[in-house]
Order: sequence, then structure tokens, then C-alpha cells
Amino acid sequence: HRRAGRQLQLVDELERCAANHLRRLLRSGAEALTLVERRLERMDLRVRFAEAHRRLDALRSGAEALMRGRTARLSAVFRPLAAQLAQLSPLRVLDRGYAIVQDERGGLIRSVAQAQPGSDVSIRLADGSVGARFVEK
Repeated sequence: HRRAGRQLQLVDELERCAANHLRRLLRSGAEALTLVERRLERMDLRVRFAEAHRRLDALRSGAEALMRGRTARLSAVFRPLAAQLAQLSPLRVLDRGYAIVQDERGGLIRSVAQAQPGSDVSIRLADGSVGARFVEK
């Protein structure tokens, strides 16, 4: 009886040790599997591409905001300059009734002395151009 009892105790002890060992092995294997899964997730191209797209979108938004701000600042600087330039434009002079006369080669005719009888000229007015021919001085 005693010997059988000791044998049963030994079997129970071995069974408990084996169960504990298997639990430790399973826990260790599960932890290793979790680590491998995490590594695989980091290596997954879909995840990496999604993160890259998020970063790219953030950079694009930032760049667009910077460009809008820069454009607004430059517009504020150039708007008065454009108004001044428009006032100095020779085309504004045409709006007041003046004309620009050019010879056949496109050179300006500033004086009657430059006009040759029978030569063709172009007369630029505010709303377009007309052709003409000098007949006499």
C-alpha cells in the first residue's frame, strides 16, 4: 500500500511538473508568436504604404498651406506695383485717344520725316489695329 501510494504520489508529482512545463512552453511559444506577428505587421507593405501615404498627405497639406501663405504675401507686394505699371502702360495712352504708328518692319514712326509716301503702316488704337498707306507728307 505504502509503495503504491508513493508511486501514485510520484506519478501525480511528475504529472504536475509536466503540466507546469507544458504551460511554460505554451506561454513562451505564445510570446514568441506575438513578437513574430508584431514584426510581420511592421514588415507588411500595406501597413508601411498606408503610413507613408499618411505622412505624404501631411507633408502635402503643410506645403500647400505654406504656398498659399507665400502667394498671399507676394500678392500684397505685387498688387500696388501692378497698378502702377498699368498706369504707365502705353496702352492706357491709347484709351485716351492716341495711336501708335508702325512701319512695315514694326518700327515706330515718331516723326513725319520718317514717313515715306506709298509706304504701308499699321496704326494701333485702343481697341485694335488698322492698316494704312501714306500718300503724301
